Amino acid sequence: MRLQHWQHALLSLILLVLGLNVIYIMLVAPAVASRRDFHEKLDSLQFHYAKLISSVGHSDIIMAQIKALKTRQPEQNRFLQEKQQALAAAELQQYINRLITSAGGDLISSQAAFKQESQPIFPGITVKIHMRADTASLQKLLYQIKNGNPVLILDNLLVLSRNIRGATTLKRQTADQLDIRFDATAYIYKGMSG
Repeated sequence: MRLQHWQHALLSLILLVLGLNVIYIMLVAPAVASRRDFHEKLDSLQFHYAKLISSVGHSDIIMAQIKALKTRQPEQNRFLQEKQQALAAAELQQYINRLITSAGGDLISSQAAFKQESQPIFPGITVKIHMRADTASLQKLLYQIKNGNPVLILDNLLVLSRNIRGATTLKRQTADQLDIRFDATAYIYKGMSG
């Protein structure tokens, strides 16, 4: 059977398209896919490399911060230095006496109050304080307690005005004496056991 010229051209065109498709599927498509995968992996590796370089740049700062945290001992500033309750109570009484004196107040009495603590790492030491001061001295004392070390927790604060009988009006204005009572608690750092 003899093909006509247009049929022969159509069959040749179909065979050419099929041949080109086979060549594309077998040679070009894998090369294009491989190139695309290569560029995706390259972009991913460049991204991870940039993150790694950034991390390495910050590692010196992070290591310095870790070293500073390891060397800082919590008992150096925020806690009482003494580890025994009786010695820590004496330390706390002396500290509070210094604060009251520097603020311009008068310490009347201080008494340690020991209680059994359920937290062996941070046992608290409480001292009951009775003092006299004027308003400015009380303000200065409270400021020193807030910003000082060791950390003090005040509880049961009672401030009473002491009227001085027989004083003239001028003397009463300058002598605004206050009777002050409070409990001050500081903590001992004993560290982790075992």
